[in-house]
Amino acid sequence: LAEFGQFDLIVGSDIILSSFDLDKLFSSCYALLARSAEARLILAFEFREDWQAISDFIGWAEAANMEVQHEELGDPDDEIYLYTFRWKDVT
Repeated sequence: LAEFGQFDLIVGSDIILSSFDLDKLFSSCYALLARSAEARLILAFEFREDWQAISDFIGWAEAANMEVQHEELGDPDDEIYLYTFRWKDVT
């Protein structure tokens, strides 16, 4: 992935599923997200009877010195969330 460089913004939607190789997805995001205070990884997630997938992703991000914020989108019954990840302590 080094050949692609790093990016200030990475956006994904409907890609956090327990059947995917989430560890590889996180590793790719980790490698591609620029190490700057402005850099963001933004993921939209729809709950599908499995909180473990997003929980694992958040755990890996926190272990990698990232912080995460989330907000609910639309109708609460839809259970769609927007997660924003950013680096901690980066100047």
